[in-house]
This record gives sequence, C-alpha cells and structure tokens, in this order.
Amino acid sequence: MKIFLTQNAKERLKEIYAYYKKEASLRIAKTIKNKIIKEIKKLSKHPELGNEEAALKFLNSGYRKLISGHYKIIYRILDAQIIIDTIFDTRQEPEKLKKLK
Repeated sequence: MKIFLTQNAKERLKEIYAYYKKEASLRIAKTIKNKIIKEIKKLSKHPELGNEEAALKFLNSGYRKLISGHYKIIYRILDAQIIIDTIFDTRQEPEKLKKLK
C-alpha cells in the first residue's frame, strides 16, 4: 500500500527533528526521526499493524496508532492508501489529540 503523509504529519516530523537537534544533538534528532520513519514504512506491508486509536473513535474514521518512542503515529486506511494524519507526542495532554479533525 502507498503511504501518504499529510501536511500536518510532515510539520510534526520537522518539529520533532528541530526540537531534538536544538535540545539534544543532531545525532539524536536523526535517530528519533529515522525510528519514526521506519515505523511508518512498516505500514506499507502491514497496514493494520497499529491498534485502533480510542481517543479518536468518536470520529468514526477508523483512526489507528503506531507507537515509536514517545510518539503516536496516527493514521487511517482510505481507498487503498495509508494516510498519516499526525505524529502526536504522548507526553502531551491526551485531549489535544481530539482536535485532530
């Protein structure tokens, strides 16, 4: 299956990278970014690898999550595509995730 990252997901990935580059090091930033990308790539062969995201069940859109470190990769399967909607830091208030719409 083809994987598509929304603009929101791309921005979150850039923010994560920039944060760790500034607060830790370039090596750590690259490592975290690469781990997230590696998890995302797994979905092309195993789209239902992630569990249903309970916090977004009310949207009835079939959102699923895949975990990479402190991050939830929020995605859905639509028309034979995997759409990565956002990458959510699990250390945030969970209610923020409900604003995904």
